[in-house]
Amino acid sequence: MFKKKKNSIHNEIDAMKQESSTTQEKEQNNSEAELINEKTEKTEIINNMQEKETDVKTEEENNNDNNNIIEENISKKVLMKVEGVSKHYKMGEVDVTAIKNISLELYDGEFVVILGPSGSGKSTLLNILGGMDLPTEGRVLMEENEITNYSDKKLTIYRREKIGFVFQFYNLMSNLTAIENVELATEICKNSLEVEQVMKAVDLMDRKDHFPSQMSGGEQQRVSIARAVAKNPRLLLCDEPTGALDFNTGIKILSLLKKINKDYKKTVVIITHNVPIGAMADRVIKMRSGEIIENIINKNPIEPEGIEW
Repeated sequence: MFKKKKNSIHNEIDAMKQESSTTQEKEQNNSEAELINEKTEKTEIINNMQEKETDVKTEEENNNDNNNIIEENISKKVLMKVEGVSKHYKMGEVDVTAIKNISLELYDGEFVVILGPSGSGKSTLLNILGGMDLPTEGRVLMEENEITNYSDKKLTIYRREKIGFVFQFYNLMSNLTAIENVELATEICKNSLEVEQVMKAVDLMDRKDHFPSQMSGGEQQRVSIARAVAKNPRLLLCDEPTGALDFNTGIKILSLLKKINKDYKKTVVIITHNVPIGAMADRVIKMRSGEIIENIINKNPIEPEGIEW
């Protein structure tokens, strides 16, 4: 009997030890689980803090970029301002809207490319900037003078003294030599540049006495650019200046326009459908269906020689 009691006590002791061991194991497992949960929670908190820090940095960078653009534009002198300009045409019984509610600013000395497919309204905008056409609605100001209120006579003076045009098909006088085409433009302007100086700048002194029919397309376009620059205008408007030229000649013309922009401090605006040309601009304005859809600051313009199309 005593032996049975002794065995019973041993069994109880073993059971208690096993229970204690199980309890300790459970407590250990619970502790490990709690540690894991605690670590997981801490990791999540750290990740959330890092994400928030990244978001704040990104927001700060974006704000800095926007502030830099604003400060850059404020620091530049506004040469021309377009405010809410629209142009409507009447074709029989049909009303056609060429451009609608265009607003933009052009800054002194910048190089701008206006991009858009055929029918996007870019040539209409160029004609209005150049005083060759007037808007149906809105205002255009050149150096704070509203040209949309000008009479035909004042618009003629404006085009003569403020604007230099470079056309796709040159528009040279066929019965005049290269230098005579340039001289003709300077004779009607007050503050024109020295003709031979400009001819040297476009590298045409050795061809100055040739007629347009004796010159290549690239040479004729250089005469066209010289004619526009020699007037000493405030704004150079170029309508598809490379459109009638082969690739290599086109790159030379773009290089010349960039040189004119830098050396003569002229504001240059190129109208084109050729997207790669935008890479050389300080700013790219994209048009579609008569509206501006993007106005992009190009922080890193490339040299014309780096353009391919």
